[in-house]
Amino acid sequence: MKLFLQIILFCLAMPCLAQPTGHAKVFLEITDHEETLDFKRCFNINKYGSKNRLIYDNYQLIDVSKNHTGFECYPNREYIHKTLMTDDHELVLVKNKKDTMRIQLFNAYNVYFLSIPFQEGDFRLYVNDGREHKWAVNTLPYKKLNNEQTVYNLTPIDWSAFQVSADKTPSDYFVETQFKIQGLLAQSVLPEDDPNFKNPRRINHLRLEVEDYNFDGKKDYREQKWKNNKEWNYFIYTDTTRGYVLDTALSKMNIVAFDFEKKNFKVQNASSNNNRVDAYQFVNGQPTLIPINNGKKNETNPNNPIVTRERLRSIKTYEVNPFRFELEQNCSGVELPKIEGFYANKISVYDQTGKAMLYTTVAVGNEKKESAGCGDSLQIADYNFDGSPDFRICNNSVPGKHTYYIYHPQRQTFIIEQSLSELTGLQFDFLNKIATGYSGRKQAVNHAVVGSKQFYSEQLRFEGAALQNLTVTSTYEPSMMATTSTCKYIKQKRIYEGDTIGLKLLNKKPLVKKMKQFKFELIFNPEEVKTSGEKGAYASHLTIYFQDKKSGPYEIHGNYFHEVPHWQDSLEIADYNFDGYPDIRVYNSQAHIGTYHYMVFNPSPGVNAFYMESLFSGLMESEFIPQEKILKGKIVEPTQTLYLFFKNDTLTLSKQEQDQKKSPFIEESIYKYGERRVLRAAYNQLDPILKKENGDFNFDGHEDFRQQSKASPYYWDVFVFNPKKNAYEKDTLLSGMEWFDYNRLDKTLDGYSRKRLDETTWQTLYYQWSFAEKKMVCYKEKVCYSKYPMSESTRCIIREWINGKWIETQQFGAE
Repeated sequence: MKLFLQIILFCLAMPCLAQPTGHAKVFLEITDHEETLDFKRCFNINKYGSKNRLIYDNYQLIDVSKNHTGFECYPNREYIHKTLMTDDHELVLVKNKKDTMRIQLFNAYNVYFLSIPFQEGDFRLYVNDGREHKWAVNTLPYKKLNNEQTVYNLTPIDWSAFQVSADKTPSDYFVETQFKIQGLLAQSVLPEDDPNFKNPRRINHLRLEVEDYNFDGKKDYREQKWKNNKEWNYFIYTDTTRGYVLDTALSKMNIVAFDFEKKNFKVQNASSNNNRVDAYQFVNGQPTLIPINNGKKNETNPNNPIVTRERLRSIKTYEVNPFRFELEQNCSGVELPKIEGFYANKISVYDQTGKAMLYTTVAVGNEKKESAGCGDSLQIADYNFDGSPDFRICNNSVPGKHTYYIYHPQRQTFIIEQSLSELTGLQFDFLNKIATGYSGRKQAVNHAVVGSKQFYSEQLRFEGAALQNLTVTSTYEPSMMATTSTCKYIKQKRIYEGDTIGLKLLNKKPLVKKMKQFKFELIFNPEEVKTSGEKGAYASHLTIYFQDKKSGPYEIHGNYFHEVPHWQDSLEIADYNFDGYPDIRVYNSQAHIGTYHYMVFNPSPGVNAFYMESLFSGLMESEFIPQEKILKGKIVEPTQTLYLFFKNDTLTLSKQEQDQKKSPFIEESIYKYGERRVLRAAYNQLDPILKKENGDFNFDGHEDFRQQSKASPYYWDVFVFNPKKNAYEKDTLLSGMEWFDYNRLDKTLDGYSRKRLDETTWQTLYYQWSFAEKKMVCYKEKVCYSKYPMSESTRCIIREWINGKWIETQQFGAE
């Protein structure tokens, strides 16, 4: 199962637990007319973040996939993205709480980019056209993204081609089909499809090799030269329009070897008398000579199209008592995107002897996109007015902003000052110890989920040693009313006047609980974590110890003015998914609606880890009844309410639209470790519960089930699991049998079906499972004839498959 190939922690729309994971993903750019919907603002730009629901002005972006991994954002990335844990995903974009755009993405298993212009309606894209990973995805157009090698662009020219309609067939939603019509597909990357290889002489006589010869993430190829089979012609894949193009510079070189790990290649120098081998790399798409280590530059022919370009490495030292700061420009060992302008600078801080390193970090930037001087942006000053020198570096994402590193005397190292790093227009009055800056536009916490939206921005004025005195001026929209509050700023937390709880949390001992071989540790208001700034806001770190493993810490935010009475002891341990292992939940007061963060243990072999149970974590008004193994509650969405009832391993979801006149859609499924296997669905109500038994009835390693037939309690309806559809399907052969016997241990399955051919004739077919053919095989047929209806006098013709032949015998009943 794809879920278990990547162990991650999913997050709710509210600030919660986060851990980056996964290789398959889709980067999202969302626009409405000419406006870009900047959902990145929902995340902390300096931290990795993940949320199930994103809110920007009057828009909401929601992950409604069966396995909803949510949306993620990495620092310094241009776009948000969604991890693809399964092949099928579904997103909903809501405008003004009513206008809805729904996008279904099927058979996606790679790294993609998708630009979505908001428009009402349902849209569906089959990325691999239903061919189960066989489609040559390199025919898709590419999208260049920082820190990503190969990204396929799924953005169509005409979105209406993918709008769901009752008169369309599945093939109408195939990306390959529509992209061909819209002229977006490239030629296949398979060399035999390249026009250069239409010459049969080349195909039959010349050697061919396929590789990424210019290290750009796209497959190229080379062919032996016709007159000298020790040399090669190199064909480089360029774009969807031109396809493969002969690279004359590479083809003229006597290339000795490629190093695909270091991304360079070696060339025999024809002008050298000592068989010298030169090393080359690609710079701006051109093969470029790498200077040799003795400091002397290689000689190059001015008429040769190959250019020499070297990014200079330099080290600058700054002595500021009691530290020595070292800035290494263009440091080695950092892999950068192949885009012009990127650099990496390493900042190290030592004591004045230069022997003890106190802190080190690497600043990555692009000189083409940032303010002048950012490449040498190390600035040193006492930014928190505590008497010790600190430093800041340019923020590559937002011109004019900086990341601040503050010295921590007790730890003798530096930590990031989150509040200063988030402000714009920050000005310092070092003489009077005053710093003033402005926050971005925020959404008021008490309007985060329900009610009318309200936004505000803040002016922060820090005064005194360690920035301890803070004045906050909040201006609200749309009323533009302004309020001013004063507070103490301690350990990156705001402690408002009379807030005795906030002071206690700064020094509160960790909450530790143990059960079986697990230990759970919850630390309140750790120093590195910045809270939202609202009065009563707090943060906590959850760390889990299991055997010799440690996972976390996982960040949880809350507000103690909205907590349950026992909130300081709200780390509740129970078996919430009824699998025999302890799970945990922590009250989520950030949402103001009585939800919990659920962490569920997955004991599957090779996993043995906790993960964020996002479906349970979205429950409002939840009720947990451990004696009856029941968990129930509801999930409120913009267009519908989901009522959840979970008992043992069976999940029942009832979806009720806002229009109460419409019947609810009820779906029953087997729910295990975040994955649903649909059993049945209906509007209004499901059939009564029937007797059910589990077993692997087709011996494919997946658990199936059978239940009593609604027509007769003596028959069974058999449902086998289809892993491609992630759902159960009725097996018509087994379901039609009058009797069958399944032995789990011996792995045998026998049965027979009987039917009346006419008034005096019965036919009985006997089956058994064949592992050779991987199906039920008929090994015996019995047809019985009566003299007249209801007569006990019968003659039966029996045909049996014996030693590869059908042997026929007769059998007589009473005369």
